Amino acid sequence: DKCLEIQLNTLGAKHPDVARTYGSIANILKKQGALDRAMELHEKCLAVQLDTVGARHSDVAMTYYNMANVFEKQGDLDQAMELYEK
Repeated sequence: DKCLEIQLNTLGAKHPDVARTYGSIANILKKQGALDRAMELHEKCLAVQLDTVGARHSDVAMTYYNMANVFEKQGDLDQAMELYEK
């Protein structure tokens, strides 16, 4: 959280680096089994990405992939498939 705190204080909440950090923390949480919290951070990541780099950027595609993976682990295969197909 130190990295995120520094980024938020220096770059602001709407910066691609902040989005990447949200995504990285979310991926660790996913591996730890904290799937709900991981999804929350992936959603924050996605919101920042859509505001900063746009919907057609490869980083957005990777976030959709990561979110789909969380849905898959939660057993929500319909939601996972919807995001995998984006």
